Amino acid sequence: MAKNKKPKKEAEEAPAESEANEAVAEDGADGSDEVLDRISALEQEKAALEDRLRRALADMANMRRRIGEDMKRASEEATMRIARELLPIADSFRLSLQADVKRDDFYEGVKLIESMLSDLLSRHGVKHVDAEGKPFDPNFHEAMAMEPRDDVPPGTVTAVHQDGYVIGDRVLRAARVVVSQAAEPPDEKSGDEAESSNDEQQN
Repeated sequence: MAKNKKPKKEAEEAPAESEANEAVAEDGADGSDEVLDRISALEQEKAALEDRLRRALADMANMRRRIGEDMKRASEEATMRIARELLPIADSFRLSLQADVKRDDFYEGVKLIESMLSDLLSRHGVKHVDAEGKPFDPNFHEAMAMEPRDDVPPGTVTAVHQDGYVIGDRVLRAARVVVSQAAEPPDEKSGDEAESSNDEQQN
């Protein structure tokens, strides 16, 4: 009789073991979900940090660029202030070189000083505006007078009253110039009247 009771006991223990295995499986599934959720959260955090890093690097690059531009502008402003004071001196030397009276020693001395001053301005980025014979450009030229001409296209700079200068892409002083305009055609009426007058005189 005792031997018949043992299988019954094992049969009672089998459902309990199965339930335990299912509980372990459920716990394992819950643990896997938690791990996957944690990995997903970490990936999102990583993406957010990488985006913040890219933004910070872009802001730093923009800051460097702005600082560089500000420094360049400040340098140009300082040079422009000095150059504006030197330009009248350069003008005086240039006018002296254009004078009719040219004593050799005096002329060569003035020419040397004018050349040194031009070199000084050039070294600081101040460049002369080449205007004569060029099309009029209001960005670099200031028209002082118009001149009827039939040998050049209208709107051509025919003479320069005062030289212009630029520093970088900024105009330090516009060139003061004379600009050509189309020559007026001869008055046909005046020509007819002159011809009529000649005929009367012949009669």
